[in-house]
Amino acid sequence: MTFSAIRTDRLVLRDLTDLDADDLVEYRNDEQTASLQDWALPYTHDRARAVIGGATEADWPVSGDWYQVAIEYDHRLAGDLGIGRSADGLQAEIGYTLAPWARGRGLATEAVAAILDLLFSEGVHRVVAGVDPANDASAKLLQRLGFRHEGRFVSAAFIRDRWWDDDRYGLLADEWRARSTD
Repeated sequence: MTFSAIRTDRLVLRDLTDLDADDLVEYRNDEQTASLQDWALPYTHDRARAVIGGATEADWPVSGDWYQVAIEYDHRLAGDLGIGRSADGLQAEIGYTLAPWARGRGLATEAVAAILDLLFSEGVHRVVAGVDPANDASAKLLQRLGFRHEGRFVSAAFIRDRWWDDDRYGLLADEWRARSTD
């Protein structure tokens, strides 16, 4: 089974395609974007093609691995969303990136909410996210969606020759459902 595109008010969440490679490389090489993420720089077309190829070769839902989804806005790749699921499929981790031009419009909030609806409808019990403590916008996004800050992992990630802290957020399916009925 492949990932079925999700349409929201303004977005299409869909599989990445070869046509997305140039945009993916462009925003993942943006200095501000990359400073809050863990990928190696420069972000090459070969890496973009590998991410795209990995998603097109995988079946949804992927358990025990990651699946990248395109965030399309106004017929343009605005960003991507990664979903990592535990081997049993009951827990997931999410990560998201938006192109600089797409920020500040509520697109990431809309995309993450749609993915949460999907994951919890598929029986996922718990979703977590890790955020660079300097990324206030991402922390606020998660809090708006009902995630709780569960702690800071100090010097938890070695990225580009430096140790970084990682703030962890979590949300349970029951909490998401209760929020949706308020």
